[in-house]
Amino acid sequence: MQFLFRAPIFPVIFKLSGNAICATNEAELERYIRKHAPKDRNLRALIDRHWEGFSLYPDKFLVSPLAVKKAYTKKEFLLFCGITEEQLNRTDLSRYTKDQIFAYVVNQSQEK
Repeated sequence: MQFLFRAPIFPVIFKLSGNAICATNEAELERYIRKHAPKDRNLRALIDRHWEGFSLYPDKFLVSPLAVKKAYTKKEFLLFCGITEEQLNRTDLSRYTKDQIFAYVVNQSQEK
């Protein structure tokens, strides 16, 4: 795995094949990409532990902080992770910190 300028803070959340995936370290991220997206040339979004947006280039095994979306709100992050608008409308996001939300998403992705 290569990191242009700097590496994201792990764990990270990214999307491949429409699914939000969690990688807890660099080796896990590279392993997943090697197995599931070796020929995927499409640019992907990746969000790190500090909710910063990165660009993931699966075909080059490259991650860069040069992303279109630099910071995510709670709602944007949860939509990225596959939570629906309907589910969000039933939840008071102000009750939860960004750390709690991120930990919940990481937990859910590791249980699958």
